[in-house]
Amino acid sequence: MKISYNLLKDFLPDLNKSPQEIAEQLSLKLAEVESVNRLGDDHILEIENKSLTNRPDCFSHWGIARDLAAYYQLKIGMIPKIGMVPKIGIIPKLGLEISLRTPSCVRYIGAVLSVEITQSPNWLIQFIESMGLRPVNNVVDITNYIMLKYGQPLHAFDALKLKMKNEKLKVIIRQTTTQETITTIDGKLRVLDESMMVIADSKKPIAIAGVMGGKETEITDRTTEIVLEAANFEMYSIRKTSNQLGLRTDASTRFEKNQDPNLASIGFNQAVDLLKRHANTTIVSSITDVYPKTRKDKVIKLNPDRVDTFLGINLTPVRSKELLESLQLKVEVPKEKSRNKFRYYKVTVPTFRSDLNIEEDLLEELARLYGYNKIQPTLPARDLTPTPLNKNVELRRRIKQFLQSLGFNEIYNYSFTNEETVRKYEKSITDNIKLKNPLSAEHTHIRQSLLPGLLEICAENRKRFDQFQLFEIGKHIKAGDKGELPTETEHLALVETNTKKLSPLPAYFSLKGKTEQLLSYLGNIDFYFNPTTTIRSLDKSFQVEITNGQKQKLGHLGLVSSTIKENFTLSDSSLVVAEINLDMIYNQPAEKPTYHPVYSHPEVKQDLSMIINKNVNLGFLTESTQQAGGKLLQLVEIFDVFTDEKKMNENEKSISLHLTFQSPFGSLSHQEVSKVVEKIYHMIESEFQGKVRR
Repeated sequence: MKISYNLLKDFLPDLNKSPQEIAEQLSLKLAEVESVNRLGDDHILEIENKSLTNRPDCFSHWGIARDLAAYYQLKIGMIPKIGMVPKIGIIPKLGLEISLRTPSCVRYIGAVLSVEITQSPNWLIQFIESMGLRPVNNVVDITNYIMLKYGQPLHAFDALKLKMKNEKLKVIIRQTTTQETITTIDGKLRVLDESMMVIADSKKPIAIAGVMGGKETEITDRTTEIVLEAANFEMYSIRKTSNQLGLRTDASTRFEKNQDPNLASIGFNQAVDLLKRHANTTIVSSITDVYPKTRKDKVIKLNPDRVDTFLGINLTPVRSKELLESLQLKVEVPKEKSRNKFRYYKVTVPTFRSDLNIEEDLLEELARLYGYNKIQPTLPARDLTPTPLNKNVELRRRIKQFLQSLGFNEIYNYSFTNEETVRKYEKSITDNIKLKNPLSAEHTHIRQSLLPGLLEICAENRKRFDQFQLFEIGKHIKAGDKGELPTETEHLALVETNTKKLSPLPAYFSLKGKTEQLLSYLGNIDFYFNPTTTIRSLDKSFQVEITNGQKQKLGHLGLVSSTIKENFTLSDSSLVVAEINLDMIYNQPAEKPTYHPVYSHPEVKQDLSMIINKNVNLGFLTESTQQAGGKLLQLVEIFDVFTDEKKMNENEKSISLHLTFQSPFGSLSHQEVSKVVEKIYHMIESEFQGKVRR
């Protein structure tokens, strides 16, 4: 947005600051001034107006001048009165009827004026060009000048091109009907929909309300009478229309920011005054002002004690009052005798400050005028004891650190997926929640599993690496019952891969071992690997369910099936995956670390071999052995698993265990150890129908 230094001085006759000083103050207290350029005898300040989105009053020279007057404690001149009547007489010749048929129009002022179309005076041409606009003629240039000076967009229609009804010019403000079109003054045909608002005569649209006028009724050199419009429109309607049409104009930029409707009469009257001087104008109809719901000043209560506690600056109540009144706010201070009952100031906010609504807004204004750069940073006088770390967050960090120490790399995927990726892994996507407004074609559904996305990443990495390990922590999101919210469960997914040349077994046992290490590291979790054939995505010969001591499923692990590997172009790799339900891990009771003294007496080691059924779970075997050994058995380790169809039955396997015995009370005798070992033999033979090699 461009601002003329000379026009600012017209509003502020006592302003004695240079353009550079003004630019510095505006940058500190309002919005960044990007440049100051000399143009003839003027200086043009280029203001970055994105930061002014909540300040519709500052989209004009008048608004900027008001703010500067507050900075420098100056009086502002040329203040027009809201209800001022044009100083030229009205000669009724034509009737004008304005019909308001939509609540999206807040106010509409119009009248028919006779004009003489000529070239604008030099001063006006120079000003319009300095603002980056193209001079057209005296009428159009004056409407643009009023918009830039006071912030009120205006529009002029060629009155003789409007359709008359019953000897009257009729202007209708309404929503569009189905499939209406209009050619705007930029020469483009616009197709309108029912959400848009138009200005129309008795037959057709003549302008897109608040955005742009129509080509058919624009001012030309032959125009002799105009309908001058000064209006105000509901901000959201203008914003939506401008976005839908891809059409942003100076008018829409102001209307979509909640412009003050009381500004419409100021803009209209100032325009009429200039048209009288530069277009020999006479008003030839009555002036119609349709304003159904008048916007009134707001009253906000302000506690002056909060200036120090909220902002951290020491402003006296008197100084706070002066700063607020410099912004043309009215401040009512309670009387001394009633101060204990009434602590708040009553601050009356004029209609042009639509951004001020609550006490904190007033406090922000005080900080802005005081100067953000003057506020000294101080530590709050509060307890700075750090908040205890959430136990789930802490556990998640431990998991990540442990996996990284094992050589895993963490990845992050979107929580969204697409039909193609899911079908590669699960064949059906009906259970995945579909997004109503997907971000892209690759993100149309919410994922139910981390593994499909993880395998996509594997396919990309496989092009560059022969062997790698990846993990991801994220949510499985599944649709809830009808009327219920979706369920979200946090999971950990692991993948390990190497080239096809190697047997898949090393990768399988490698990931299984690392998963055991992780679960053991997390502590206080009884876990078991149970062979299964029910997981469709995994090879039936190498898949296990991971369960806890209550036989609840914690996750699964196994080789990825050849079909799925082919779907993800990973056929040349041995691929092992695991998924663990972290919410189940989080819900485990916390384990308190206990101290175990180092026994001073020697250990007794003994090996035990047996033949048992091939399907016996080795986890259950070692746990049962530990229970049977009692307090003297300190450690059970499997050191050999052997199968040989020639030397034993097809459904049998040989297992060898290391047993470590130790007592805190003294050295163990051979008889004591033998007694415990016999108990273990009996347990194996009775519970597992095993054959112990004695």
